[in-house]
Amino acid sequence: MSGSLACDGFCSSISSLFGCPPITSFSQNVGSINMTKFVNRFTIATGAMCMILAGLLPPIGNFFSSLPESVLGGCTIMMFGTYSYNWN
Repeated sequence: MSGSLACDGFCSSISSLFGCPPITSFSQNVGSINMTKFVNRFTIATGAMCMILAGLLPPIGNFFSSLPESVLGGCTIMMFGTYSYNWN
């Protein structure tokens, strides 16, 4: 937890140098891991690289923005609707 907070603080200070708002970590990743039961750093890094390329290269960004809203809505429900609680 302390490493995560330190990383958020460091990245927020770097983003402020570029005039961006501070960043935060979100818990929808917990839902995706709970849904897929798959945790792999290479896969997470590949997804992050796709998002970076989508932000920097308009054709790739257009591809992602061409997804139908119903597909995006279904993914959103799955991501935010599944959260694992441990009731021990």
